[in-house]
Amino acid sequence: MESGRKNIRSGLLSKREEKIMQWMTHLSVPAGRGKHKVWEDLERMILSREKKKVKILPMWSKWQVGVAASVILLIAMYAVIQQVSNKIIETSRGEQVAFYLPDSSKVTVNAESKITYNALFWGKSRKIQLEGEAFFEVEEGKKFEVMSRNGSVEVLGTSFNIFARENKYIVNCLTGKVKVNNKDHNDFKILTPGLSTRIENNRLQLISRLKPEKISAWARGEFYFEMTPLEEVIKELERQYDLKISAEKGIDQRLYTGFFYGRADLEKSLDLVFSPMGLKFEIVQPKEIRVFSENM
Repeated sequence: MESGRKNIRSGLLSKREEKIMQWMTHLSVPAGRGKHKVWEDLERMILSREKKKVKILPMWSKWQVGVAASVILLIAMYAVIQQVSNKIIETSRGEQVAFYLPDSSKVTVNAESKITYNALFWGKSRKIQLEGEAFFEVEEGKKFEVMSRNGSVEVLGTSFNIFARENKYIVNCLTGKVKVNNKDHNDFKILTPGLSTRIENNRLQLISRLKPEKISAWARGEFYFEMTPLEEVIKELERQYDLKISAEKGIDQRLYTGFFYGRADLEKSLDLVFSPMGLKFEIVQPKEIRVFSENM
């Protein structure tokens, strides 16, 4: 009993607990246990409540922190260098551009197209991103890749043309061999000179044969079409002459076979396309053309 009172006086208990203790002194001790034993058990419980365990988490050593910081810095620097060294060749309507890559491969870019490649790492990885249309004359060397939204092409040394606009993807091989990959399905086609393939409805279509002189004809300003919806021909006219053509409803779904010369006078090209189909055109404004049928 004296031990319990000493502990109370020493300040281990609060006033409220002290009153409880004083009240408990009037209670009877359970049979078989002395008061001294009961006080010891109670005091042990109170003292254990005062002690709180603090879990200390191990800290990284200085060298670990330094290594982690260095790795993060290197990754950030690589990303910045990669971005800064990216070259972009972009053409607007009515514009065509020819340029040479670091390995002397030549690229001719059609109107309203975009080429992206990394000049700094070109010797390690010959990769190009294409949106639109371009003709490639590739020097021999490491694998040369051209990636577009719907497919990709792999070559070592060859010349070929890629048309990659919206959901339409066509590859024509002029020289060498070309591997055409379908991104959405695990299939591919190997093209040899004069062969062509396309992706339609997410599938690689049958290979067809083209006249070699027509594969890169657009780079010379010549645009050939065979059973092509007039809508697509109109889009090419708009790209080459930087204008807007509005056609009467239903006209744009007619099929056209023929050609136009993109470096000729505008009216001459319009006449080559629309006159054989029994259509008339009107130049509403310098950059606006209206197409309609003759019986209107």
